[in-house]
Amino acid sequence: MGKNSIVFFTIAVLSFCVSGEVWAVVDIFTDNISEQGRYSYVYPQEGSSIGLTGEEKHSGANSLKISLNTDDFAGAAVGKYPPFNLQYNRDNAVLEFWVKGKTGGEIFEVLFLDADRTDGTKTETGVVAVPKYVSVTTDWQNVKIPLSDFSDNGQYWDGSKNMPDSVDWSEIQEIKFAIRPYDENTAFTIYVDDIKIMNQ
Repeated sequence: MGKNSIVFFTIAVLSFCVSGEVWAVVDIFTDNISEQGRYSYVYPQEGSSIGLTGEEKHSGANSLKISLNTDDFAGAAVGKYPPFNLQYNRDNAVLEFWVKGKTGGEIFEVLFLDADRTDGTKTETGVVAVPKYVSVTTDWQNVKIPLSDFSDNGQYWDGSKNMPDSVDWSEIQEIKFAIRPYDENTAFTIYVDDIKIMNQ
C-alpha cells in the first residue's frame, strides 16, 4: 500500500513538472527590453517612441510605453534572439498581454515577424486587436489572441511596396504593435505589459 502510494506520487510530480516546462512557451517582455538578446525599435522615428516606464505597470517594475505617429503607418516592435519556434504551437497556444490606453479607444494591430536570416526578408502577419480581442480603456485589460488566428500568408516590405510571402513559424523573432492612418486614432499612446506566448 505504502509502496504503491509512493509510485503514484512520483508519477504525479513528473507529470506536473513536464506540464510546467511547456506552459510558458516564450516570455517576450516582463520588465526589461535591454536584456541580452532583446531589442526594440519604432517607425517612423519622427513622432513615435517605445520605452520602459514605471509610472504605469500591470506587474513588476515597468511596462512598455508605446506612442505612435497617427499620420503615418507606424509601429513599435519588440524582438528576441535567438528566434523562437512556434510551428508546433499554432493550434494550442495564445499570445497573451496586458494593455492600457492613455486616453482609451486606441485602435491597433498585433503582428508576428519572422527572422530574415534564411530568406533575407522579415515577413509579417497580423490581426486587428480592436474590437475583436479587446476594447482599450484607461484600465489594464488582459488580451489573449490564439496563434491560429494569425494567417500563414504574410507580407514583407521590399523598399517600395509590400510583397506577399509565407510566414516561417519556425523562426519568429519579433512582435509588433502597429497603427494605420485610416484607423482614425486622434492620438496613440498605450502601455503594454507581461507579453507571453502561452499554451492553452
